[in-house]
Amino acid sequence: SFVIKLFQMTAAGTGLNEKSAKAAGLSYEKVILSPSSHAGYYPGAKVMTMKILFERGTGRILGAQIVGQEGVDKRIDVLASYGITDEVFGVSSAFEGRIQPFYMYGMILTATAGWVMGTLLGALAGEALPASLTNALGIMLYGMFIAIIIPPAAEKKSVLLVVIIASALSVVCRYLLPFLSGGFAVIICGIAAALIGALFFPVREEENA
Repeated sequence: SFVIKLFQMTAAGTGLNEKSAKAAGLSYEKVILSPSSHAGYYPGAKVMTMKILFERGTGRILGAQIVGQEGVDKRIDVLASYGITDEVFGVSSAFEGRIQPFYMYGMILTATAGWVMGTLLGALAGEALPASLTNALGIMLYGMFIAIIIPPAAEKKSVLLVVIIASALSVVCRYLLPFLSGGFAVIICGIAAALIGALFFPVREEENA
């Protein structure tokens, strides 16, 4: 897999392209899509171009290439590890014994149906709701993350300092490292802030007990 950013455009790919699929002698089909970078009821969505190759007869995804301004890295991550989401991983980890393939197929299909239904309902709601309400929904996600970090940050100064460090690093990446995609910037800031927190504010074993 790869992700390349040039000015405002990002290109990414995973798996096989058409040339490598032909060289491998695979029988394949392709579909070209133009999805938005995020749900339509959030403002500022950008259109990207996506090409997906899949094996004729089985439908197995062989590879994909995407070009766009926003959300390209996130979409290629989904295609590179399709079905292995936090929810599926969490439920599968709690399963005792060997997991059969059909169990995973059922998990992924159930999750996919939920994602599709959620996207459909979101698109319909975006068309039906007034613009003032959809704009308000645009900041709801940020409000959710703020609500997650405020309680522990209020209890422990160490958590608050780590949050401040992550925020400061995010600003640095935004203005001093603009060539980094949003996804990579979040990963770098999160890991760096966590390492600083672990180094200067280590959690003792008795605190976890």
